[in-house]
Amino acid sequence: MGIQHLVHAALALLVAIGGEQLHRHDRGFDLASPWWIAAGLCAPYLLSRLARRAYLGGRHALGGFLLELLRHSAVVVFAGLALTCGWLRFATRVGGELFADGVWPRASLALALLPWLAFELASVEAQSRARAATRAHVGAIRAFELRMRAMALAPLALLYVLMLLVGFDEAWRVRVGQVGVLGALHAALVVGVMLLAAPFLLRRAMDARPLADEPLREQFALVAQRARFRCRELVEWRTGLRMANAAILGLTPRTRVVVFTDALLQQLSVRELCAVYAHEIGHAARHHLLALAAVTVALLVGGGWVVETLLPGDEWWSLLGLAPVLALWFAAVGWLSRRFELEADLHAFDVLEDPSALVSALTRVSGMHAEDRDSWRHFSSARRIGFLMDVARAPALGAALSRQMRRWRAVAITAAAAIVLARSAQLSLAWNSDMAWADLRLGEYEDARARNASSEDGSLEALVARASELPADPAERTGERLLARAAAGYDRGDFAVGREWLELAGWRGDAQAHELLDAADELAACTSDAQRADWDLFPLDTSSPTRWKERLRDADQAARAAAKEASLRAKRELDALVERAGRSYDAEEYDSGRGLLLRAASAGHKEARDILAAAEELRRCETQQQRSEWQMFAMGTSTGTKWKQRIQAADAYQRAHPPRN
Repeated sequence: MGIQHLVHAALALLVAIGGEQLHRHDRGFDLASPWWIAAGLCAPYLLSRLARRAYLGGRHALGGFLLELLRHSAVVVFAGLALTCGWLRFATRVGGELFADGVWPRASLALALLPWLAFELASVEAQSRARAATRAHVGAIRAFELRMRAMALAPLALLYVLMLLVGFDEAWRVRVGQVGVLGALHAALVVGVMLLAAPFLLRRAMDARPLADEPLREQFALVAQRARFRCRELVEWRTGLRMANAAILGLTPRTRVVVFTDALLQQLSVRELCAVYAHEIGHAARHHLLALAAVTVALLVGGGWVVETLLPGDEWWSLLGLAPVLALWFAAVGWLSRRFELEADLHAFDVLEDPSALVSALTRVSGMHAEDRDSWRHFSSARRIGFLMDVARAPALGAALSRQMRRWRAVAITAAAAIVLARSAQLSLAWNSDMAWADLRLGEYEDARARNASSEDGSLEALVARASELPADPAERTGERLLARAAAGYDRGDFAVGREWLELAGWRGDAQAHELLDAADELAACTSDAQRADWDLFPLDTSSPTRWKERLRDADQAARAAAKEASLRAKRELDALVERAGRSYDAEEYDSGRGLLLRAASAGHKEARDILAAAEELRRCETQQQRSEWQMFAMGTSTGTKWKQRIQAADAYQRAHPPRN
């Protein structure tokens, strides 16, 4: 249930982000007023009514399908209406962009997701009415469903608040977002806070109370004493007897909470409940949560690093590249979790020395219809029971599983530690340049210059040098003023300087500068007149768009002319190398001539490659007939006949003077 609600929240977030991007590029479908989104509140009730009618009419398959659709209706309706009724455009118009600097959520994100939350509440109410046998049951089902959603959304809400608080301060936001070391420390701090706060949040989201059965608490105390286990609290989760389950929350004894649902406490005997408690203790004793966290760090941090290395600077391809990483994480966590459940069963066996208690508990809780089904994180009850019975007959099987899991835990923790250390070392090397880029983003140009940082392509040094021309007046460092300097540079034909001012304005967060930089890059990527004509058709969301298009077009033409001139100059230099090679061959300095040809060929000179290929073909000829046939083929050079004579002379010389071994 919780996983389903998390998936719904993730899908709603993707809808909001995707809708904002569509509207930003004027590709949205605003077919109606934003307030029409309220009509979506009717959809869950309509599905609920149809499902009840289907069940009452004996069409159970249709009723089941409609109920399943009702469970997912909130995100489906939100996606349909939010993208067609202009709600996301309205939310961004009222509150601004959903994310600051593309990463930090803003208050407008809550406004954008508000309809989805309303649809979720309507879905809960409709499901409660559809599933309740009597009106008296509606309230109980409603309360349970709301708490299930609260449990899933509480950690996400905490993450949102933490990110929102940091993102309010521009300096913190920029430093953490731009400087890799600070970003990693921030991520670790957020994860740590969430792990420590999760037991408290989930405990409050549940309808839970301290375990009141004193005799049962005494038995649990004996089990904990035997297992040397400590926790903060034992609680009963009141689900209205809808769920028979147990869980352990928290990493440390002071935050650890062990939860038993009311249905589990009612169904099982004290002996069986002690076995379940020992099983949950096994998860803590064998450090399963730590191992799963290590796997997550190793795969997500390591996989993200690989994707970043293979697909640098391409945001969308990087997101697609994360898909196999997430798939591998899903498979690895599932594989380990299923075996961790077996290991926790073994721990209960070791603590109580009574496998029949846990076998009895698994049998009674799973029931006949669930015992043969595996899930993502649990083997089927039948398989777990069979394993326990096998271990009771052959203890070596349990010892083998424990050794295997110890090895996997060691591998996961070692890999995570190695990846974190390596990534930290790499990020620390980029500290100076990252801080300089952040200085440019904040307009602190003196600090950027004082760092004396460098980049591989020299772009950082160029921008810092250009920024040093600005006066200390903050008014001269705004995106608007930098954009004006860029326009002046383009107008006087100093396109390189204009581009640098434009990039500085982009680093200051100026939206027009980003639009112009993207347009310039798109124009530079055009390879034909037709593509450039298409580029002219797209409007620029800037002041003076026509004039800016003229500036970018002039700069592109100048860049293409310069590139053409550089290409011609390089070709002339390579042609000169080939001519020098010919003179060396004429002087019978064949090794020198071949070296010059190799230099030209390695630089891409086609004639030099053809000459070397022809020389290699002649070298392979073993008979006079083969050499005569070689003469018949024309060389793809402007001086083919002359070069044939040179190649033949060199070949004859080399055959007459073979190298000495």
